[in-house]
Amino acid sequence: MQKVEKLKDYCAKFGNSKLSNLHIRSFCHNEKFKYTDFFEAVRNIEDDWSIVKDILRKHPEEDKDIVRSTHPGTGETGLHVAAIAGNEKIVKELVDLMPKEDLEIKGTDKCTALTEAVFTGMKSIAKCIVEKNEKIVSIAGGSDKLLPVVDALSYGYKDMADYLYSKTPKQDLSPEKNFNIAAALLFWSIDAKDYDIALDMLNRFPCLAITVHEDYRSLVCTLAQNLLCFQVQVHVGSTFGNGEKEIIPKPTHHRIEHIHKMKFGHDRTMKILQKMSEVIQTLDDDELEKCLVVDALHKATVNGMIEFFVALIQSNPELLWLNDKNTGRNLFMVAVEHRQPKIFSLIHGLKSKQAIAALWDSSDNNLLHMAGFLAPSSQLSSIAGPALQMQRELQWFEEVEKVISPSLKELRNSDDDTPQELFTKSHKDLMEKGEKWMKDTAQSCTVPAALIVTIIFAAAFTVPGGLIQDTGRPLLLHDKFFRLFIISDAISLFSSAISMIMFLGILSSPYREADFLRSLPTKLMIGLFTLFLSIVAMMICFSAVLFILFEGESWVTFPIILLSSLPITLYLIQQFSLLFEILKSTYGSSIFERNQSRWL
Repeated sequence: MQKVEKLKDYCAKFGNSKLSNLHIRSFCHNEKFKYTDFFEAVRNIEDDWSIVKDILRKHPEEDKDIVRSTHPGTGETGLHVAAIAGNEKIVKELVDLMPKEDLEIKGTDKCTALTEAVFTGMKSIAKCIVEKNEKIVSIAGGSDKLLPVVDALSYGYKDMADYLYSKTPKQDLSPEKNFNIAAALLFWSIDAKDYDIALDMLNRFPCLAITVHEDYRSLVCTLAQNLLCFQVQVHVGSTFGNGEKEIIPKPTHHRIEHIHKMKFGHDRTMKILQKMSEVIQTLDDDELEKCLVVDALHKATVNGMIEFFVALIQSNPELLWLNDKNTGRNLFMVAVEHRQPKIFSLIHGLKSKQAIAALWDSSDNNLLHMAGFLAPSSQLSSIAGPALQMQRELQWFEEVEKVISPSLKELRNSDDDTPQELFTKSHKDLMEKGEKWMKDTAQSCTVPAALIVTIIFAAAFTVPGGLIQDTGRPLLLHDKFFRLFIISDAISLFSSAISMIMFLGILSSPYREADFLRSLPTKLMIGLFTLFLSIVAMMICFSAVLFILFEGESWVTFPIILLSSLPITLYLIQQFSLLFEILKSTYGSSIFERNQSRWL
């Protein structure tokens, strides 16, 4: 029991779950095994070869038998155990003592010592074993019967995988010899973002581009998922690489290095996509469905992956006319449904725009009906406030309405709803939330605007320095700070009054659907801006009075003026992002790109 506890302590320290159960059980059941002390020594935490060497000295006539002996419980040699434990020094010594054929011995789990070394991620151990016996890289191991290079990728060890891939004969990776290994290698290389291996595999075996494996799904779906990692803008009509390696300067700063890796990965992914597109262009409709190309394209449309979308459609234009098998919706209907403006805008670059816009789904919904449905919550959550969300929905409906022919606007779906009726029904709750949000915002801003009007109006008649009794004119009329006081007081009064009028206009609005498009956002934007202007002018007015009252006393005036900037700063922090969002969504550039050049 003392030995078992010792081994458990080692497992906990080493953090290797693979050691914990099988090895402890087999160790317990075989305490009388002749070479127990040898197996204990090779897994020692200190990676101390002298401990193993002392044991070998006790049995000089049995050196070779001890080194190549297998444990009766696990079937593993001492090399297996040392490799799992990550004992690099012990592994090197054992490899020198063992004939190269013995490196191919498998344990009861069907793993060679190299497979166990891959599990630890220590490239130096794997390199030591491979240099002694290069054939071992072609020996599949484990229950999945995969090659070590595939195991390395599945564990995420890219350096290890690159080394093993360079040592593995490429004929052993061909789909003709073992489709399971070839498919697994390709999928895991993309999943681990080792795009160089994936690209090399596709260059050697183009047929893998349309691979569908029961355990690893389709390549196009895997690639579509990986493209979600890259936030890179695409320009329609641009080329997708020429297959030559692009030299990207290596950066020094860690942030720049991250961007460099993203760009490098994106470059490789696009080259893989190009290779895949070359194969897809030869497929018919049935083959496209079988290879899950349609499913991958649907996923790309839902997620707005324009590069993937364009590349696949350009490779096989027939994909543009294939509908979703469950809903009967074409790709542009899906783009509208999931509010992907860049994908939808591509319709303007098609010669068959009107034909595509006139299609309908299995429920008789046309393209405008899709805009009538409420957007997915993931899209709405990226917009600040229900009112602006309602505005964005109206912008979508208005944009799609421009694309379809007038006769389609009044067509009814299977629920007997026109697109406009469907929009009103679907957006009823959002409209109510938008109205409440607008009113709450206006009410909260009306109070400070009214206070500022009251204070500033009173200040205009409480002139600092007093008045000349005979004429009634201010004593400090020609003082520059007095003039600043009067001007800022007037600006603050007028702007706060305008602000209050705008907020009252919001509170008294009839709240029609069309009001959310421009009227309400414009009133809110003007109200917020003029309120900010009135606060700034009020603080300037206050500072001007201080300069008049404490002329020459800078130790008093400057600290107070600095404190007066706090309200302005706090307002900017709290309201500037909302003000900017309203300005951008109402008067900024459109999210739609209507001036599309022909891309198909």
